Amino acid sequence: MKVEEVRALGSALLVSRANVNNCSTLLSIVSAFCKRGAGSSSSVECVLEAVRCLQAFFLPILSSQGVLGKPQSDGDGSETAEAIYRAWLKNKFEELIELLIAIVVGTEEHRLENAALDSLMELLQAKDCRVDNGIYFKLCLALTRKSSENVFDALATEHCKDATLCFYTVKNFEKLVSARLQTSQRGVDATLSSDDDKSVSVDTFTRNVYGVISRLSPSVQEILSTNKKITENALDKEFTINRFKSKVRNLWLNFLQLPLPLDVYKMVLANMSKVVFSIISNPIRLSDFLTKSYDLGGVYSVLALDSLHILMTKYGLEYPEFYERLYALLDPSMFFTKYRSRFFELLDSCLRSPLLPAYLAAAFAKKLSRLSLHASPAGSLVVIAMVHNLLRRHPSINCLVHQSSRLRVASKGEEDVSDAKLGRDPYLANEKTSNCRALESSLWEIETLRRHYCPAVSRFVSTLEADLTVKRKTTEVQISDFCSGSYSTIFNEETKRRLKQVPLAYYKVVPNALFSNNEEFAGWSFPKEKKLKVM
Repeated sequence: MKVEEVRALGSALLVSRANVNNCSTLLSIVSAFCKRGAGSSSSVECVLEAVRCLQAFFLPILSSQGVLGKPQSDGDGSETAEAIYRAWLKNKFEELIELLIAIVVGTEEHRLENAALDSLMELLQAKDCRVDNGIYFKLCLALTRKSSENVFDALATEHCKDATLCFYTVKNFEKLVSARLQTSQRGVDATLSSDDDKSVSVDTFTRNVYGVISRLSPSVQEILSTNKKITENALDKEFTINRFKSKVRNLWLNFLQLPLPLDVYKMVLANMSKVVFSIISNPIRLSDFLTKSYDLGGVYSVLALDSLHILMTKYGLEYPEFYERLYALLDPSMFFTKYRSRFFELLDSCLRSPLLPAYLAAAFAKKLSRLSLHASPAGSLVVIAMVHNLLRRHPSINCLVHQSSRLRVASKGEEDVSDAKLGRDPYLANEKTSNCRALESSLWEIETLRRHYCPAVSRFVSTLEADLTVKRKTTEVQISDFCSGSYSTIFNEETKRRLKQVPLAYYKVVPNALFSNNEEFAGWSFPKEKKLKVM
């Protein structure tokens, strides 16, 4: 069927009730497309036109109270013609809703997805501009089954700007997540069953739920900050912001208790401080989730570090093992991880407090110095910058710059100082910060970087020669300037440098051999090789 024919059917349907059977024809066009799953551009245009016509037909009916309500009967128990017509309309309307939801989650045509979503939102709010949550819950349930980034973006950025619709989104997903959590706690982790006997895997469910609720954060934050009006049509009363906050908090707390796939787990940790902290009134409730993630080690600890540090500094979280866990994270692999830039910036921030004990600051300075022996040139630059800031912030550890091993052994009461092995580093890298004896050691690793093959590294070591205890004459180094370095960035910087003195070699006669006249090796003679004659 051509687009003009579909438009003609829709126009006739809107003009007279005598053409009401055109509604069934238009629904059959949409239904046929949903069964095929895809089609040509002309079929997409036909479906778009059919959806517009059906929306225009049902909107004025829905705005009239009771038109799609329960049919009334005559006194003798028989239904009137009007009641039969209204029951038929209700059946067709429910069919339209199912088809629109199927298009939203079941097609790859973005134009059609957006048009179906817009029509759904118009229809479920047609009655007194209030949300029909029965319809909206079906849509939310469908969104947990099949992901669509385009639909997630449109729902969050266009429709959920409305406070009431945002409330129902949070409410519905909180209900779905709670049901999923109860199912998981009963030990049924493989699938989530629903009334229509379909099922969805846990991984798919959590990915799709996170895809929606993570995008809702800006709208939720705006609603909470401006105290927008939220109403619920079922009870016909105004909802308080406190109830909305409660729904948001329960949604996230329940979601974080689900068995999250690794990719979702990483995304949650990476965006926790930006997405979740801004919309939860008391983020300290997330401490259990964050501490467990921090204790896992590896990339999970790195990602949880930011949020955990915020809880400690702004919300008074007590976590005695924080610095021990952070110290354990320092290993050569940190210079090559995806999140190395963020990690070293957070590490510098965590070691910023002047109240840190000297043994702790010394332990970090020493371990970072030791890691510089295994790092790339870019990693060595980060280490030098970190050590520079530590020495400047904590003057009590400047003894690490020069440490006499003989005096150290004598002070410990050794009977024979000559028995001590001078040059033996007392630092114990595998011990905790309190037992690693970093204050008894020295930063000899940094001295080795003075002879590094990379000129940028050897030059940067010279910044540690200044008296860093005099803070008015020195400044802290911005770690972010070095965190993203690589071989290519270092090479590009070197090629841009303007050199004052360039080594040049001048020859009166262009040499034709590597060594001429044996001037380079006085007293040596190199007899010329005899050429062999070919017979």
